[in-house]
This record gives sequence, structure tokens and C-alpha cells, in this order.
Amino acid sequence: MPAPTLADLENRDVTMRIRAIKWAGEKQLAEATPLLVDRLEEQDPAVRFFAIMALEKITGTKRGYDYQADAASRAAAAARWREALAQTPGGPAENTAGGRGGS
Repeated sequence: MPAPTLADLENRDVTMRIRAIKWAGEKQLAEATPLLVDRLEEQDPAVRFFAIMALEKITGTKRGYDYQADAASRAAAAARWREALAQTPGGPAENTAGGRGGS
């Protein structure tokens, strides 16, 4: 099986998404952070769990996120993550420039 890629973080297959999330965390891929934050709002609790674990490996924090919380709490925590990323030098605004288009 080929190694995961950043694109696999958005794969339609949940197994592939989780595999890519674990890979990004193990490799501590900072460039995966915005996509991992997006995974925090997924329906599948396993995806959310592995996403927050990967984010913690990459950033050293969970920022108070609980993968088992209700949807509103998860959305608020994801918004805090996005705010923090937006204020980080080299954050998502720079990392996604010229990306897949449209945000």
C-alpha cells in the first residue's frame, strides 16, 4: 500500500483518512495542521480522536478540544484552533496560498 499523502486527509474513505491522520501526526507535519483542524468537526468520532492526537503531536497542545463533546462545543474548539493558526507565523494563510483553490 502506498504511503499516505496530505490529500488523503480529505479522502472519502474513512480508513484512508485515519491512516493519513496517523501518518501526519507521526511525521509531525506542520503543513497538515489546517487539514487536521478540519477533521475535528467530522461526524466519525474515530477521525476526530486521531485528528486531535495528531495535532497534539505536532503542536504540543489540544487547546481544550474534546472529541466526544457535542457538535457545538467541537465547532467552537475548532474555531479556536483556526484562530490560533491564523495568528501563527507561516500559518495556514501562507501554507495554503496557491493551493487547491477556494476556501
